[in-house]
Amino acid sequence: MLLARLIRKRSEIGNGRDDLLNDACIRIEKRQQQLQQSLAEKDEQIAKLRQMRASQEKEIGQAAIRQCAEKFLKVADALDEEARIAESSARKALADVRNQLVEALGALGIEAFEPRPGDKYDSGLHSVWATDAPTLRIKSGCIIKTHQKGYLIKGAAPLREAAVTVAKQPEGSADSNQATSAYEYARQAKEKLRRGDIDAALASYDRSLEMEENPCTYAGRGEARSKKGNLGGAIADFVKAARFAGLTDSERRNYANRAASLRRRQERQAAPSPVKKLR
Repeated sequence: MLLARLIRKRSEIGNGRDDLLNDACIRIEKRQQQLQQSLAEKDEQIAKLRQMRASQEKEIGQAAIRQCAEKFLKVADALDEEARIAESSARKALADVRNQLVEALGALGIEAFEPRPGDKYDSGLHSVWATDAPTLRIKSGCIIKTHQKGYLIKGAAPLREAAVTVAKQPEGSADSNQATSAYEYARQAKEKLRRGDIDAALASYDRSLEMEENPCTYAGRGEARSKKGNLGGAIADFVKAARFAGLTDSERRNYANRAASLRRRQERQAAPSPVKKLR
């Protein structure tokens, strides 16, 4: 009887010891899981801190570049203005200095951009210098003229927006009837000139230019005036056409060459006739 109780007691002690071991194993496993989760959270926090640091360093670097570049841009703008009013002999030297400055900015990741007439206005890249009515070539909401170049920093907001004149329909105007009428007069003038009715063509060109100045219309009137014998007026028209903003290099060169050709013709006509020597 006593032996049986001893055996049962020993069995109970053994079972209790096993339960304690099992509980200890479970607690250790849970603690291990908690530690692993904590380490993962710490790693994630460290990664976020590194990203924040890299982002801050990038922002600080861009801010430094922006601050430095803004000073360079003032110099570039001053060189542009000086080149515009300088004599031709000094223009090339100023342009060379400016190009070197732009190359230095390019090494910092800064690029210049100059919107062309007809480009769509983008509020993120362009600032409105002025507005004007749409023309034959420029639709509403598009750029008519660029007054100041813009500059971009790679991977960042624009360093400076380009200052532009934007085509905008006048208040209360449903369409561009005036521009259409000017175009129609110019079209009629071209047709009249083709038929040889020079006076009627000149009248239509004059009416078109009263409504809207256009390089093509000036060039057309220049041709009509040259056929009429008014070389001085024709030269003036081609010079005006060549000075318009937004022309391609080819268009500007063609107008300038036509003016030069008419000027040579005018000089030949004005030159005195050679006198034959008497024998």
